[in-house]
This record gives sequence, C-alpha cells and structure tokens, in this order.
Amino acid sequence: EKNGLIITEYAPNIPCFKQNFIARNRIIAALSQGIIIIEAKEKSGSLITARYGFKMNRKIFSCPGDMMDSRYSGSNKLLTDYAKCALSYEDIIKAYPDLEISPKKIKKNAVDSINIPREYLNIYNKLADEGKSIDELKRILNISIGELNSKLTLMEIDRICKKGTWKIF
Repeated sequence: EKNGLIITEYAPNIPCFKQNFIARNRIIAALSQGIIIIEAKEKSGSLITARYGFKMNRKIFSCPGDMMDSRYSGSNKLLTDYAKCALSYEDIIKAYPDLEISPKKIKKNAVDSINIPREYLNIYNKLADEGKSIDELKRILNISIGELNSKLTLMEIDRICKKGTWKIF
C-alpha cells in the first residue's frame, strides 16, 4: 500500500469472499505476459488464472509432475490442453525472444561473495558440493516436490543453478 499499488474491483472494506478470488485471478492474468503453473490440483485457482490468461492470448506454461500425484492433476492436464511444457527456465525464455536477459553468473564456492535469497541458501549449499537429482534433493531437504520444483525453477531463472543433475552454474 505505501510503496506499491493495489488493484481491485472492490471498494475498500469489502471483506474477502471465496468468489472474489476469481476476479483477482482475472486481473493477475491480464497483468501478466505469461503464466507458469508449477503445481495444481484438478480444481485449483491457478487453473482459473491459466484459463483467463489463455483467453487473453497470454503464454501459458506448466511444469509436469508425477501423474500419480493428485497435486499435479491440473497442471498435467494443462499440458494436454494448451500449456507449453516448462522443463527449465530456457523453455520460458525461448518463448520471449525480445526479452532482454542478462543472466548473472555465479561461481562455485563463491557463496560468501554472492547474495543468495535466504529461502534458496539451503538448496544452494546442498548443490555446492556436487550435482543431485531432484529425488535426492527432496529427501535431503525434507520438503515437498512441489515446493522444491518451484524454488529450483526460480533459482534456474535467476541463473543460480541449472537442471540436469541439479548443480550450481
């Protein structure tokens, strides 16, 4: 509120109602160039955002997940409907050829001299020694595959790590 912007279709003091989230998702889609769905159940608000984005000709991406895990049923279905598959940040970057990106290069063993967001530091430290599979990372860090996938995707976009056997640039 103090240093940003609030966009809403509702007057101040209107309480939050479940049905208001649909309007919020439409606004999010309208303000976005593209939408990335990382984990979505069959009935998920993020799917509403993706559907609005698709209708507004936004680029829609989805990260595939375990087909036996209901937490990915919606995001996997998007891949069969209209979303582009996002396996790495490069899949997203390729969809925006006019986007100027200057990836920051980070050298191995330079953890003290770089500014890694706290939420990524634990993952970064686990990757610093050697590459690890996503299953190894999930086990070592004891976090959900969805949360790990999300953080690794954002770390990859920020050029902190790269996919394959996950490792630091």
